[in-house]
Amino acid sequence: MLRQPTIRAHRTLPCSRARQPEVFSGSTFGQNSASKHERERHSIATVAPGLCSCCSRTLSPVDLPVRRQLATRGKRVDDVYFIEAGIASVVGDGSGKQIEIGIIGPEGMTGLVVVMGADRAPHDTFMQIDGKGLRISAAKLREA
Repeated sequence: MLRQPTIRAHRTLPCSRARQPEVFSGSTFGQNSASKHERERHSIATVAPGLCSCCSRTLSPVDLPVRRQLATRGKRVDDVYFIEAGIASVVGDGSGKQIEIGIIGPEGMTGLVVVMGADRAPHDTFMQIDGKGLRISAAKLREA
């Protein structure tokens, strides 16, 4: 004789025990009381620990308009970008069509192949939503 499966309801935590979103003291929505330099260092420290201390002088701020090509498939990666605002799309080829295979946003970086020891981009990367970021040459990043 077959038994019917038992269906159990999931318990939910009471509101007092639910995890609350983190709020940074001294900040309001869309604004942060930290200086621009502190935000840049925090963003880069999140992505590439240790980079701030040795390469902060070689990072240059750049505007990243829509459609700006950050990396081209099969070409040498000359610069690495730390995205501060905006979104970059990573695009690959699939059956003769371009397919978005990833996105890079704030606190992200392009040119991961440089960190991994290669020098050619496996995919195209371009800005999908305009923004700004910090640029460092691939050679300087390799030295770090």
